[in-house]
Amino acid sequence: MKKLGYMLALSLFLAGCGVNDGEFDDTAKITKPLSEKEAIQDSTDEERQEAESDKINETSTDSGISESSEKPAAEVKRKSSEQASSVKEQAQKNEKITSDVKKESAPVKSERSKYLNKLANVKASISEFDKQLEGGTMAEMGQAYGEIFKRWDQEMNDIYGALKNQLSVSEMNKLRAEQRNWLTYRDKTAKEASMKYEGGTMASLEYVATQARLTEERSYELVEAYMY
Repeated sequence: MKKLGYMLALSLFLAGCGVNDGEFDDTAKITKPLSEKEAIQDSTDEERQEAESDKINETSTDSGISESSEKPAAEVKRKSSEQASSVKEQAQKNEKITSDVKKESAPVKSERSKYLNKLANVKASISEFDKQLEGGTMAEMGQAYGEIFKRWDQEMNDIYGALKNQLSVSEMNKLRAEQRNWLTYRDKTAKEASMKYEGGTMASLEYVATQARLTEERSYELVEAYMY
């Protein structure tokens, strides 16, 4: 009865304040304190949101650190690559300089030395005919002297051609006239030498042999007198 009287009195009080029972119920619902389970759930949700927020912050921080650490590493790598390229280029330059210095310091072989060596080679090569000249038949001896003369004449012509590139125009004109006179002298001297065997088989051998000997002498003379 007391409880019923209390509820009746509260209803009358609220009616006097302009609040009906439905509104009272809504107010009661709004102001109703959270249960222990709901409070725990809200606390768990807040902790989850805070954990997710911290994780996002940590990820952002780690990303920033990663990017900031990658930039110096890339810069160091780039500078290292540039330094390696610079060292390689310098090494190549030094190698070229060394090569050029060696070339410049190497002794230059003169044309005179070159052709004196060639003449020495010709002289050595004709030794292959020694056997034919010492004990061969007349025909074999004639062939041997003919080959010897041919080799010396070829070498003399090579020397003469080389002198065209070394001497001035006036010097070459002078040498040309001198060479013509020498050729006349050579053939005349060879003819005179063969006259000792006039009418014999040795005449032709002596003629060619004299030509070969004089041509050898002239080859050395051209090199030593005109080449440098």
